[in-house]
Amino acid sequence: VIAIAALRRLAADTPAPLADETAGMIVIGFSIAVTLALVLFGAFFVATPADLFADDLRAQPSGAEPRTETPLRLTEQEQQWVRDNPTVAFTGDPNWLPYEAFEPDGTYVGIVAEHLKLIERDTGLRFRTIPVRNWTESLRIATEGKVAVISGDAADSILNKRFLPVDSYSRNPIVIIMDHRRNYVETLDEIADKKIAIIKDYGYTADIFSTYPQIDFIEVENIQEGLEGVSSGQLDAMLATMSLASYHIAAMGVHNIKVVGKTPIIMDLTLFVAKDQPLLHSIINKTLNALPENDSQQILE
Repeated sequence: VIAIAALRRLAADTPAPLADETAGMIVIGFSIAVTLALVLFGAFFVATPADLFADDLRAQPSGAEPRTETPLRLTEQEQQWVRDNPTVAFTGDPNWLPYEAFEPDGTYVGIVAEHLKLIERDTGLRFRTIPVRNWTESLRIATEGKVAVISGDAADSILNKRFLPVDSYSRNPIVIIMDHRRNYVETLDEIADKKIAIIKDYGYTADIFSTYPQIDFIEVENIQEGLEGVSSGQLDAMLATMSLASYHIAAMGVHNIKVVGKTPIIMDLTLFVAKDQPLLHSIINKTLNALPENDSQQILE
């Protein structure tokens, strides 16, 4: 407004031969000012539900409270354990990007994989990754004792029977994905009568079932099946972690669905260590807690 007033004053003081040119400048200046105002207004108010709490995720990527870095000091007993057991069998979820996945050639990738590399760097341990076809197979070989470490959600009731989780190093809220025309959903109770999908056997599903006993959830095999169901209209909604949902919506190119809200349930990413390996648990836990914050931040970004 100030700029436009100044232009008008300029026009008033301009000699007649230049009046038409000055008038044109005023019109152009006014158009630019209005356009910029509309862009800024739209950017501020046209925010997706994900934007409403994305800052919360960026603010605390490593857990409920900022992690306190402590120098890595392994005891002599722990150092000897590493020398005696340099290789550790590991598996994870083959379809859980950006957290983790197994590529067709068996290469293990993702956020968890990068943290394992840091543990190897700082301890001398080597993780022997065992590729699997699905999460159900991961749980099976873990419960059969074929691996000493497996990644997962700290709340996983199945893994907690045989394994102990280390301190969580990343957390993500469970969000609600629906049709892109849907308005913001404050609570899951608002859509309790809808067809809502969750991924079978994931760690946080037990929390979902106990928190919402009145809802009949539909279990799907993986994130892709759930997102495709919502996109096609076969499902009304899906629950997944914010990172998982955002990653696969973009990767699959499904632009008719979006995050419309979140639940109070949090997925705490951790590494589970076999209960009969207390020294290994201590080694991994110490190492993760001693990682420089910038190491973890670079991975998460």
